[in-house]
Amino acid sequence: MPHRSPFLFPVFETDISPLVLRPVLIAGMTQPVIDGDGGINVGAVTDSPLGMLCAVYAYREPMLEGDKLEIFWGSERIFTRVVQPEEENVNKPLFFYLPIEPIVPGWVEGVYYLLTRRGETSPEDPSWPLRLLVKLDLPGGRDEYPHLPGHSELRIAQLPADVINNGVDVEWAKNGVPMTIPAYPNIAVRDVVQVKWGSVLLDPPHSVTAEQAAGTVPIVVTADQDAILAGGDSNALLVQYEIHDEVWNYSEKWSLTTTVKVEAGAWRLEPPIIKESVNGTIDLKGLNKNDVTVQIHVRTDDFDLGDTVTMTWIGTPQTGKPLINTQSRPVNNIPSILEMTVPYEEVRAIAMGTADVAYVLHKKNGGPPLSSKRTFANVVGQVSCYRSPSFWKC
Repeated sequence: MPHRSPFLFPVFETDISPLVLRPVLIAGMTQPVIDGDGGINVGAVTDSPLGMLCAVYAYREPMLEGDKLEIFWGSERIFTRVVQPEEENVNKPLFFYLPIEPIVPGWVEGVYYLLTRRGETSPEDPSWPLRLLVKLDLPGGRDEYPHLPGHSELRIAQLPADVINNGVDVEWAKNGVPMTIPAYPNIAVRDVVQVKWGSVLLDPPHSVTAEQAAGTVPIVVTADQDAILAGGDSNALLVQYEIHDEVWNYSEKWSLTTTVKVEAGAWRLEPPIIKESVNGTIDLKGLNKNDVTVQIHVRTDDFDLGDTVTMTWIGTPQTGKPLINTQSRPVNNIPSILEMTVPYEEVRAIAMGTADVAYVLHKKNGGPPLSSKRTFANVVGQVSCYRSPSFWKC
């Protein structure tokens, strides 16, 4: 399923007439997909030995025992679902598993169902059809050496020769460090390459273009100054990457790793404080829907009036892409406590996940920027999921 969605089934934002039967619901269907309504990945097809879990919304009454729903995958009818006695007029979705044999890679131009009501000989108009992209291979293909660290087919990120020989200094950090990602098996347009510089995920991740997928243009990802400073100085900082495709198939493992020496003046400053964090935990209930406050100690030994502090909050949900909040404030009072707030909604969105916050001090006099150590917190608490009047979500 798409990592941005907490729901088992997709939520359709298309304006569909109430007189039209709603689309077939497919567990794990990913969104968005360019030129389609969604995607089907390996997980959606293989998660259950019973087949691919699906459902249809409760349709317009009467909903009677013996009503017949014929599910079509393209032009082929692949399953028939009959309403059971206990399901009559219950106004709840009907669940079923589709056989996986007809589900093959490529585009399927219409997934829909026909409803024939009890006592009728002809079906009603088809449900809203879905155009789906089925992709059942993984970026990078099979790891040939699963007992060893790193994916054998995702070769190391290629660094500039000067960086390999001499490391990353202040000047390299200022200009950014470009890395070339070697071509890999099953490469496809709109693959997403996520590079990790030390413990820092480079943002935004790189989306593979058509030219890069064809091999005519190299895949180059640059670690900018903020990422380099956030990653910290190291004699052997690890660099690796992972890939997922347009329908959220992930590579089996992260790539093979390379190391780089970094001496960019990072991590000199003391870490920020998350005011509402108690022993490394932010409790949503305790927040009472209030924002979270990040406090930065402005001291005379490193800060000067007119400097700029840039705070980066990285919220990582239990599943899904990190949510990043970046704010900048001028230094206008020394010594002091500089406060920046993160909206409650952004904290709530990472329930059962983690928060990671640090800051970079940009000097007014043009000197090299300084970065802080990092502060981490777990975010705990339950998030309610309510039934929508239009879509069945929970």
